[in-house]
Amino acid sequence: MIELENQSEEDNEKEILLKIEDEMIAKFCELTGGMEIAMPIIRKQYEKLNIDFKNPSREDLLKIAETLTDVTQKIKGEIIAREESRYFRELFKKLEDKMKDLHFE
Repeated sequence: MIELENQSEEDNEKEILLKIEDEMIAKFCELTGGMEIAMPIIRKQYEKLNIDFKNPSREDLLKIAETLTDVTQKIKGEIIAREESRYFRELFKKLEDKMKDLHFE
Protein backbone atom coordinates (compact mmCIF):
# COMPACT_ATOMS: atom_id res chain seq x y z
CA MET A 1 0.00 0.00 0.00
CA ILE A 2 1.23 3.46 -0.82
CA GLU A 3 1.83 5.69 2.21
CA LEU A 4 0.33 9.09 1.49
CA GLU A 5 0.67 10.80 4.87
CA ASN A 6 2.44 14.15 5.29
CA GLN A 7 2.88 14.82 1.58
CA SER A 8 1.45 17.43 -0.72
CA GLU A 9 -1.31 16.43 -3.11
CA GLU A 10 1.13 16.85 -6.01
CA ASP A 11 3.69 14.57 -4.36
CA ASN A 12 1.00 11.99 -3.63
CA GLU A 13 -0.16 12.07 -7.26
CA LYS A 14 3.39 11.65 -8.54
CA GLU A 15 3.97 8.73 -6.18
CA ILE A 16 0.78 7.03 -7.38
CA LEU A 17 1.73 7.56 -11.04
CA LEU A 18 5.20 6.08 -10.46
CA LYS A 19 3.70 3.06 -8.66
CA ILE A 20 1.31 2.46 -11.57
CA GLU A 21 4.21 2.85 -14.01
CA ASP A 22 6.26 0.28 -12.06
CA GLU A 23 3.37 -2.18 -12.13
CA MET A 24 2.91 -1.68 -15.88
CA ILE A 25 6.58 -2.29 -16.54
CA ALA A 26 6.64 -5.37 -14.33
CA LYS A 27 3.64 -6.84 -16.18
CA PHE A 28 5.16 -6.09 -19.59
CA CYS A 29 8.42 -7.75 -18.50
CA GLU A 30 6.53 -10.78 -17.20
CA LEU A 31 4.57 -11.21 -20.43
CA THR A 32 7.41 -10.62 -22.87
CA GLY A 33 10.11 -12.84 -21.45
CA GLY A 34 11.81 -10.98 -18.62
CA MET A 35 13.63 -7.75 -17.91
CA GLU A 36 16.58 -8.42 -20.23
CA ILE A 37 14.26 -8.58 -23.22
CA ALA A 38 11.65 -6.06 -22.12
CA MET A 39 13.63 -3.13 -20.72
CA PRO A 40 15.34 -2.15 -24.00
CA ILE A 41 11.91 -2.23 -25.67
CA ILE A 42 10.42 -0.10 -22.90
CA ARG A 43 13.25 2.45 -23.08
CA LYS A 44 12.83 2.71 -26.84
CA GLN A 45 9.07 3.33 -26.52
CA TYR A 46 9.59 6.01 -23.85
CA GLU A 47 12.12 7.74 -26.11
CA LYS A 48 9.88 7.44 -29.16
CA LEU A 49 6.94 8.97 -27.27
CA ASN A 50 9.17 11.54 -25.53
CA ILE A 51 7.96 10.49 -22.07
CA ASP A 52 9.97 11.28 -18.94
CA PHE A 53 10.36 7.92 -17.21
CA LYS A 54 10.85 9.58 -13.82
CA ASN A 55 7.96 12.02 -14.12
CA PRO A 56 5.12 10.56 -16.22
CA SER A 57 1.70 12.16 -16.42
CA ARG A 58 -1.55 10.19 -16.55
CA GLU A 59 -1.68 10.86 -20.28
CA ASP A 60 1.88 9.60 -20.69
CA LEU A 61 0.98 6.35 -18.94
CA LEU A 62 -2.07 5.91 -21.16
CA LYS A 63 0.13 6.36 -24.25
CA ILE A 64 2.80 3.97 -23.03
CA ALA A 65 0.18 1.38 -22.06
CA GLU A 66 -1.26 1.46 -25.58
CA THR A 67 2.19 1.26 -27.15
CA LEU A 68 3.38 -1.59 -24.93
CA THR A 69 0.18 -3.53 -25.65
CA ASP A 70 0.81 -3.10 -29.39
CA VAL A 71 4.37 -4.39 -28.93
CA THR A 72 3.12 -7.34 -26.87
CA GLN A 73 0.65 -8.22 -29.61
CA LYS A 74 3.46 -8.30 -32.18
CA ILE A 75 5.75 -10.37 -29.93
CA LYS A 76 3.31 -12.68 -28.10
CA GLY A 77 0.04 -12.47 -30.01
CA GLU A 78 -3.51 -11.28 -29.50
CA ILE A 79 -4.42 -13.34 -26.42
CA ILE A 80 -1.45 -12.19 -24.34
CA ALA A 81 -1.96 -8.59 -25.50
CA ARG A 82 -5.60 -8.73 -24.37
CA GLU A 83 -4.49 -10.01 -20.96
CA GLU A 84 -2.03 -7.13 -20.69
CA SER A 85 -4.61 -4.60 -21.84
CA ARG A 86 -7.09 -5.85 -19.23
CA TYR A 87 -4.42 -5.61 -16.53
CA PHE A 88 -3.53 -2.05 -17.59
CA ARG A 89 -7.21 -1.03 -17.53
CA GLU A 90 -7.49 -2.33 -13.97
CA LEU A 91 -4.39 -0.31 -13.01
CA PHE A 92 -5.90 2.84 -14.50
CA LYS A 93 -9.10 2.25 -12.58
CA LYS A 94 -7.05 2.03 -9.38
CA LEU A 95 -5.24 5.21 -10.43
CA GLU A 96 -8.51 7.06 -10.95
CA ASP A 97 -9.84 5.84 -7.60
CA LYS A 98 -6.70 6.97 -5.78
CA MET A 99 -6.77 10.36 -7.54
CA LYS A 100 -10.39 10.85 -6.46
CA ASP A 101 -9.40 10.00 -2.89
CA LEU A 102 -6.65 12.63 -3.03
CA HIS A 103 -9.01 15.35 -4.20
CA PHE A 104 -11.77 14.59 -1.69
CA GLU A 105 -9.79 14.24 1.55
